[in-house]
Amino acid sequence: MQTCLALAIGLGLSAVASPTRPNEVVARVLLAMALVHVALGVGLGLWLSSRPGRGAALAAAVAAAVALSVPAWFTALMLASNTPIGYLVAAFATLALAYVAGFALTRRFARTALRPLPAVHAPAATADGCVEDARAVS
Repeated sequence: MQTCLALAIGLGLSAVASPTRPNEVVARVLLAMALVHVALGVGLGLWLSSRPGRGAALAAAVAAAVALSVPAWFTALMLASNTPIGYLVAAFATLALAYVAGFALTRRFARTALRPLPAVHAPAATADGCVEDARAVS
């Protein structure tokens, strides 16, 4: 949904804005930032999903989704700023890469949500009534 909104805004702005001279420096910066956000989204999703439990899976899914949706807005800015076609093709390829990464991460998030939480050891009481950690007693 956010991708469709971003692209609609980009196309709308490019239709109503006066044509500007293409700026390759801006296009390169936007493309580089889109690639950085794809890497950030994948890395953040993998890192957050390395912990077990549903909370970790939810945190990983939200963080990855936010980071992986940013390339759509950079692509919209490229559409609105009259970017050369080669950079637009690269931006759409980056957007497709973000989608593929998001779908690939979804499987990992599901496994994370289904992974059982580690057992928590309760403190054990010793003969003299002191409470000690059960792992230290054995």
